[in-house]
Amino acid sequence: MRVGIYMMKEGGYITEHESHIANKLAYVMTGGELSSPSWVPEQYILDLEREAFLSWLASRNPRSACGASSRRERR
Repeated sequence: MRVGIYMMKEGGYITEHESHIANKLAYVMTGGELSSPSWVPEQYILDLEREAFLSWLASRNPRSACGASSRRERR
């Protein structure tokens, strides 16, 4: 997943912000930092989601939250 996200960003298809969000989603979808495939309780996934969301809120820039201005410049 991370390679695909990196290639999309380097190719100019997504912004830095979109790359950051995609990496957070990939982290949650793959179960975080598990050392091997295993079943996890639902609460574990919910905690990963909350951590990713709070991280996004803390790092967000209101002017570029959606990356709309950078997308327009590329066209």
